[in-house]
Amino acid sequence: MNPACYLQKVHNHVQIRRRELAELRQVEPSEVPIVKSWCYTDSKDYLGTESAAVISGAKRGGNVKNCEHAVSGIDIEPENYGQIVQVCLKTSGCNVHWAKSTTSSQAKSNKEVSAEDQATERLEAHRGRREEIWNAKIAEAVRVRIFKQAAEKFEKKFQITEVGTEFLPQLIARFWGMTSSGDSNNLQSVVKSVVNEWQGEESHRDGIYIGHGQTAIDYFKKVDRGMQFRILFLLIHGHKGTIGHGNNYRSQKDVKELATEFGADYSLIDAEVRLEFSAKKHKESHKTYLDAVRKKEKDANAPKLFSEKWKATE
Repeated sequence: MNPACYLQKVHNHVQIRRRELAELRQVEPSEVPIVKSWCYTDSKDYLGTESAAVISGAKRGGNVKNCEHAVSGIDIEPENYGQIVQVCLKTSGCNVHWAKSTTSSQAKSNKEVSAEDQATERLEAHRGRREEIWNAKIAEAVRVRIFKQAAEKFEKKFQITEVGTEFLPQLIARFWGMTSSGDSNNLQSVVKSVVNEWQGEESHRDGIYIGHGQTAIDYFKKVDRGMQFRILFLLIHGHKGTIGHGNNYRSQKDVKELATEFGADYSLIDAEVRLEFSAKKHKESHKTYLDAVRKKEKDANAPKLFSEKWKATE
């Protein structure tokens, strides 16, 4: 889909939901808040958590305390885009979510410290999320390169000449059809992209197109036997460690085990990708990290760009 067309569609979707909520509350659409549930700072287009306490409906975070001031809003956080969330607006003067001190100056001081702590916590959460997105981006690129190396070794390791010329293409066509209907993202980002590299078709953005049924079988019959084994390998293992559009980091344990089985150096590839993807101001630290990995230094740790506290889940 054309990116501009897609953005227009999602924008229209939010506006439709906003009008629906306005009709239910019998208010103007502009009175239905647009919020970003995992962002602290407000913007001209949405409210952050500094002005809208998220009670429920968000993918992460949220304040479980309900209140009589709660209203429905639209979340535009990417992983929860267009969904309805319950929020308490700062302008409501709610004592549950936006309590004001009316006691002694010491109590006021405690409130200020508490607010400062909350702001610090939100800032660290934001930094942690940025670190997670960065590592998710790296993991997605690394796993594709691991699959490519492993598939190439699988081809040499799995030379079974007894497999008939009819059966193997049928098997691959069957797996291809199942993947296209159930896991099209990995078919595109893993299988097709790697096959394009092998076939020298990197300029074709959408990659190869293969039909269904007998058309697919006939296509794979014409493919070299070694390439057939490689494609079969990718179709079987390509789902492992999938990151997805939400950029939420996922354990890469299965990918690392596959790398070990087929002699691919996960740590080295990870370090190479980090250097390749890093911004200019971070190149030097990533170059140092890559050198340390190449030397097999045991204390080599990937640079943390945004948060020292964030840790990958394995």
